[in-house]
Amino acid sequence: MSRPPALTEQQKIRLKILKAQLFDSCRKKDRDGAISILNDLRGLLLNTNHHTKYYEMLLVYCELLINTDNSDQAIKILNKVSTKTSSKTRINQESFILKSIAHLHLHEYEDFNKCIKIVFDSTAIKDTKRREEFIKFIGKRLEEECLIISLKSEQYHKIDTDKILSELETVFRKNLSDVDILAGIGKSLPPKTIDFISNINNLARMQLVGAEKLMLPPPPQENEERKLGERLLNSISRRTWLTLCEKNSKCKYIIDTLGNPGTAISTIAYNIFSTAPILGAQTIACLTAVILKQGIDKYCKSYKPQLLMQVRYSKSTQ
Repeated sequence: MSRPPALTEQQKIRLKILKAQLFDSCRKKDRDGAISILNDLRGLLLNTNHHTKYYEMLLVYCELLINTDNSDQAIKILNKVSTKTSSKTRINQESFILKSIAHLHLHEYEDFNKCIKIVFDSTAIKDTKRREEFIKFIGKRLEEECLIISLKSEQYHKIDTDKILSELETVFRKNLSDVDILAGIGKSLPPKTIDFISNINNLARMQLVGAEKLMLPPPPQENEERKLGERLLNSISRRTWLTLCEKNSKCKYIIDTLGNPGTAISTIAYNIFSTAPILGAQTIACLTAVILKQGIDKYCKSYKPQLLMQVRYSKSTQ
């Protein structure tokens, strides 16, 4: 199949605007607005035979749907993408990765197994080195998703801002390093969370064959507190980054311009809490402390989540 002609400069500008609008709608959880923008993207990209670009935008949207607890809606769209694309392509493989994650969030483990098997059986990545890096990336991503899923399965509680502030004062008074803070976060995780990560890792490993089973790293153990803390921060960041960091974000404007530590702390803490309401005040305080110690700009640069499609263009998936 021949490549479609390049988009004109005007079309490129239009695409850039629509992509920004799509992210904005997703950040606001405005599903109707996002669907309207996707319709515009479809008109722009499908009419110019840029089907792959359109499917990529659908996958971006689906990833954001999963991150905002709309996995069932994501699966419906992903089913369409996977049926319209060749099983030999990365876009098809990526659609099944997201489907496996969505099914995991819905606790549909049989469907998770089917999808992750298709991911690993895909021949879209043939180079052995890149395939190993890809498998490691999948393992890390599954660990991050398992943390959120496990923590969300608990009973919700109300945010206690006063307690978070008190815990945060304790963290800063002890002058802990980021490594120590992350280790403390990992240590606070319940044993059942570690078990859940291990179980899903085993399910994924069962879908690999031969030497590739060894390519999937073992899950973090209970004594690897720093790694667990880092995984949780990555997972939280995947869900809060747009709200805290995107240039048009109201939260970032508040943090950047008011110069009020209390307001900044409350803004960050609330966004962490809304992502995983089961987290205790101490854990939320520790996560907030890591962000504050780095500064919002450095944090936003360091923890900007990598969308699934970006992996194919990276020299390394790690």
